Amino acid sequence: MKEGLARQYLLEALAMKRPNEKRLKEQLNANKCILDSCGASIKSRGLCDAHLAKFYYAIRGKSDGSERIEFEQRCIKQGLILAPGEQSRWKTTNPFEQAAG
Repeated sequence: MKEGLARQYLLEALAMKRPNEKRLKEQLNANKCILDSCGASIKSRGLCDAHLAKFYYAIRGKSDGSERIEFEQRCIKQGLILAPGEQSRWKTTNPFEQAAG
């Protein structure tokens, strides 16, 4: 059951459009932490080492798997962290996109 819920949340996160998505992509392309006024280089999921550690500390404080999933989903929706795989998907460019007139 929990695995199905996690998959559902992940698919929703990958399909969502955030109101601040343009700013997130700009920060990511500049290799800067997506959190406002940080400026540090990104490590994973759009965050620098310090903010990534704070996120994992916060998520470990949740009592069970479903609470952790819901917390992570809220953070993704608010643009506080990227969904798993989203950073590499946004940074990867397709060389064939330029040829598609």
